[in-house]
Amino acid sequence: MVASLILAMACVLIVSLTKIAVWLKIVCLVLFGVFCIYANEKYKKESNTSFVRDVTLSDKIDELEAKVKDLEYLVESIEITEVDDEFDVNVTFPTEYHAAELAGKPAVFKVKLHEIKVKELPELNDEFAQDVSEFDTLAEYKADVRKHLEVEKENEAKRTKEDEAIAKIIEKSEMEIPEAMIETQCENMVNDFAQRIAQSGLTMEQYMQFSGMTLDKLKEQVRPEAEMRIKSSLVLEQIAKDENIEISDEEVDAEIERMAAQYGMEADKLKEYMGESEKTSMKRDLAVTKAVDLIMENVKEKAKAKSKKEKEEATEE
Repeated sequence: MVASLILAMACVLIVSLTKIAVWLKIVCLVLFGVFCIYANEKYKKESNTSFVRDVTLSDKIDELEAKVKDLEYLVESIEITEVDDEFDVNVTFPTEYHAAELAGKPAVFKVKLHEIKVKELPELNDEFAQDVSEFDTLAEYKADVRKHLEVEKENEAKRTKEDEAIAKIIEKSEMEIPEAMIETQCENMVNDFAQRIAQSGLTMEQYMQFSGMTLDKLKEQVRPEAEMRIKSSLVLEQIAKDENIEISDEEVDAEIERMAAQYGMEADKLKEYMGESEKTSMKRDLAVTKAVDLIMENVKEKAKAKSKKEKEEATEE
């Protein structure tokens, strides 16, 4: 009897602990999801409205694509055979090949044909538009794409002006950046690059092998951009501090609502699971954005004053 009672109590305890573990797991997953959403949102801001752009890594992707195009002549030299066939392809590297030691020299590629694929593009019609968008006609879909491209170009022009204005401020500023901060920024940029090429189905190991780069060389290549990013961030944060730019709770709530709407969540739930560190980081990002807006307003005012002065001088002459 006593043994049965103890066994029953043990079972209840195990069930209770199991339920607690499940709820803890659910809470952890929710918190992790909120963190991922904010981290993704912050990354998007840094990618799309960051005040120092990731030009270096984009150049690396362009360089990689160029190298692939350099080898198109190899593909053209292959005659279609049967899958699993193995054969040699004799080629001569272009005289302007990116690897100088191979330029203009003959080479033999040993090839094994694993599979044959043919790219088939869909016909551009209303049915295609319905499959890939919320629009019923191709005309509507094209109009929407055009609108987004125009907005993208406008934003790009705006970002270019912001970069130029901030770069001038950085030139006049003096600051010492700890080596550890630069190293961390370099690693973050390399990791971002790895994620971007992974979306194209390419690993960093494959990229290193194909491009002849090493991790240290890549870090060294992105170092100037990393330093510029850090300086940009420090300058903007200092401007926000000097100008007493403060972010109200209402502005934070508005940003949370915007994020919630974008990800199809309830703002109250998102706010409930956000910690103070996430809110503090959000306030800092919003303050930096306001600092950039303040800089651009000053640039516009100076441009107006200069234009007015030039007109007055022209009139006097």
